[in-house]
Amino acid sequence: MDLYITISRINAKVSLFDNNREIDSASWRNNWDLSRLLLFNMDRILKKHDIKVSEIGKFEFQNEENTGFTTSHIGEITTKVLEFANKYQ
Repeated sequence: MDLYITISRINAKVSLFDNNREIDSASWRNNWDLSRLLLFNMDRILKKHDIKVSEIGKFEFQNEENTGFTTSHIGEITTKVLEFANKYQ
């Protein structure tokens, strides 16, 4: 399983993939509230499919456009923290 966080100036999206096939996703309008909605939507998708964070093999952040500094950092830091948690679990 892989989890992708994709942001643009207009939308943000969290996608869950299995063998390069999208299983589920959540997207919302990027009203500069990524920090509030990102973890909520990730948690909702993982719970819906009964998947633990430790079962995710790859976390990836994709910045489709040059979004704001803070928005980019939120996406990057979230993926790095999840990778770190999996590594030391």
